[in-house]
Amino acid sequence: MDITFEGDGTQKLIANFENCILDGVRFVGCDLTQCIPPKSKNHVYVEQVSSRVKKAMKKIDDDPNLSDDDRKVLVRNLRKLEHMEQYIFNTAHMKKIYGDVFVGRFFSSLE
Repeated sequence: MDITFEGDGTQKLIANFENCILDGVRFVGCDLTQCIPPKSKNHVYVEQVSSRVKKAMKKIDDDPNLSDDDRKVLVRNLRKLEHMEQYIFNTAHMKKIYGDVFVGRFFSSLE
């Protein structure tokens, strides 16, 4: 089951996810600065997502090692995040869906 926390872009989501596993959870238009992210090592809290996505798009365009299909999937997933400032990713859940290679590429593009 997928769960979406949706805000108007200015609302602070105040939630304690410390003991949660966020499988299939999405955040849309939420300010996550007041959230307590999960303690699990499979969860990654990332700030400045919007600016990282802009830089990642340029990197992806210039990457000759990406196949067209890999590029499309990467761009599609990054575009969903272009208006977010913070995000909590569940790497284990992502790996189940996309595989290790994609997840590694996804996070390296956001560096």
